[in-house]
Amino acid sequence: MESDESLTIYRVGQEETLQFASNELKRYLIRLTGKTVRIRAASMYRADAKGVSVGTAATLGAVAVAGMGAPQHPFDDSIFVSARARHVVIAGVNPRSVVFAAYRYLEELGCRWLRPGRQGERLPRRPKAVARRVYLRESPSNRHRCICIEGSCSAQHVRDMIDWAAKRGFNSYFLQFRNSYEFFKRWYCDEEGKGKEKVAFSQRDAFDLCESIILQLRKRGMIVHRVGHGWTCDPFGVAGNEWTRFEGRPPNSIKRFLALRDGTRVFFNGVPIDSQLCFSNPAVRTTMARAVVNYAASHPDEEVIHVWLGDGKNNHCECSSCAKARPSDFYVQILNEIDEQLSRQDLDTRIVFLAYVDLLWAPIKARLRNPPRFILMFAPITRSYATPILDDPEPAKTPRFVRNRLPFPESPKASLKLLDGWRKSFSGDCVDFDYHLYRAHCFDPGQMALARVLFNDIVGLGKLGMSGFISCQLMRVCFPTGLWMHSMGKALWDEHIEFDSMVDDYFADVFGRSGPAVRKHLTRLSELFDSPVLPGGQVDPSGRKAQRGLAKVSTLVEKFSPKIEIGVRSTDPTTAAAWRIMREHAWYVCALAELCINAGTITPEESMDVLATHTKQLQQRHRRLHHVLDVPAAREAAASILAG
Repeated sequence: MESDESLTIYRVGQEETLQFASNELKRYLIRLTGKTVRIRAASMYRADAKGVSVGTAATLGAVAVAGMGAPQHPFDDSIFVSARARHVVIAGVNPRSVVFAAYRYLEELGCRWLRPGRQGERLPRRPKAVARRVYLRESPSNRHRCICIEGSCSAQHVRDMIDWAAKRGFNSYFLQFRNSYEFFKRWYCDEEGKGKEKVAFSQRDAFDLCESIILQLRKRGMIVHRVGHGWTCDPFGVAGNEWTRFEGRPPNSIKRFLALRDGTRVFFNGVPIDSQLCFSNPAVRTTMARAVVNYAASHPDEEVIHVWLGDGKNNHCECSSCAKARPSDFYVQILNEIDEQLSRQDLDTRIVFLAYVDLLWAPIKARLRNPPRFILMFAPITRSYATPILDDPEPAKTPRFVRNRLPFPESPKASLKLLDGWRKSFSGDCVDFDYHLYRAHCFDPGQMALARVLFNDIVGLGKLGMSGFISCQLMRVCFPTGLWMHSMGKALWDEHIEFDSMVDDYFADVFGRSGPAVRKHLTRLSELFDSPVLPGGQVDPSGRKAQRGLAKVSTLVEKFSPKIEIGVRSTDPTTAAAWRIMREHAWYVCALAELCINAGTITPEESMDVLATHTKQLQQRHRRLHHVLDVPAAREAAASILAG
């Protein structure tokens, strides 16, 4: 029996993810209502029980089944929430969807997930929240809603991102490489460990961190993506866990299999994972396929494995056998061999293959024999982010394939025209693997220009025949606000959402009545920085118009500063924390504008001094900024601006 001072959550099912969803509901409902909340395991749903019933459609029966359709794919999600007269039903088509349903219900009660980390949560006090009538029946617009690790990050940064991602409806996370050592090393050995006498961080440490992160994903029922890089070196006895040069000659285990270029078989630019192989050699294809299948067999809980060739571009084998077909033809042969071996072992692992640089040019003859096994990933890394894909003018023509002499398009539409070749022979799932928040975001400190491009790219995925998005991005991209991440999550969940009202709501949730003023301020910053630094911009940063815009930044910030100082004294902890970040941002945009003004007008020696000063100032703010800003990436952006 439930009293006015207590609340009961009936968990119908024993799955770990259902337990997590119930525990999250309990934790947040205590904060919202101040009531005593208890969880009870229930064998079946009771329509007459007062409280909150939590479970999948299969366990809650007709009340939930009527609210959602049957999934067409194992990765499809759907939620159902019905709350009336202190009787609440929270259901999902699978356990993962129940987690999403729980967070959507809490959102309807006033909770807000504004950016990763506890300071990004807004939790109102509403004693009668459970009495509120709520009805939700939702299925995300996109099947694949994934974030991919990049940059410099700690395990805590990743855990915070995953915690937030589930609240915003992302259903998967991609840990690149076999242990993501490359990204953790940058934090523990370089960024966080800088200045310490000795920082020990090993490959084994990275494996352990990945396992702990996968446990977090499993609790939420999220889909695990793994590997990507390394398949062209790991199976041949050369470690492929980072972008480092190989000292000395390639070992015999791989040397004879390396791509022949300019008459020699060596690592491309000395980096194993950037190197291609002699893919016309059947031994190469079989060795790679066997390695992928062995990995899948030993990691059956990793639903998606990315199988990529070497990184880099214009680096394929020029031997007479390889010259008879495109790299993509040999790539498809490898993929078919992987599928055959997986099928023989009765493994249902999904394989992601990619259209990326040289592989944008589709195969001439080879075709995938089992399309449902595969997900095609469009990765337009050379594109501009100045305009959304759908707003990009049609290219006059696409470049023809010339081995190792390929020009790569800045135009998003030109990359899409190349993708058409793949789509003629593969009609399965296709996702956009894109880089808005990898580096491009560093050049829009006002956030507003890139936010609109990112939003429009995502809501346009369906028109492009795509079923999702993988964001290859830094983990710390909420400087000065979480607008980019918020826009991404909202648009992936609902392609019909309207941009301006979503942005207005977001800024109101973060800054209260000052939301419109913050949006206006950031919009003006994006306008002032647009010409010199948004990738794809046609205006030289040293041009007169660009210089006039940049010169106005400090005045704009000076006028806005009094509002910041009032904001940091807010009694609301979430709002005060947001204003403290805006205070740091005020320094940052002025410093960045000064860098842009100096670009191309000072000597290389002076540039080094300016960069050193900028780096020192970033480091001094590191403790206050590291949770929202990837400091090494910010330094790299500054260096690229000064280099012109």
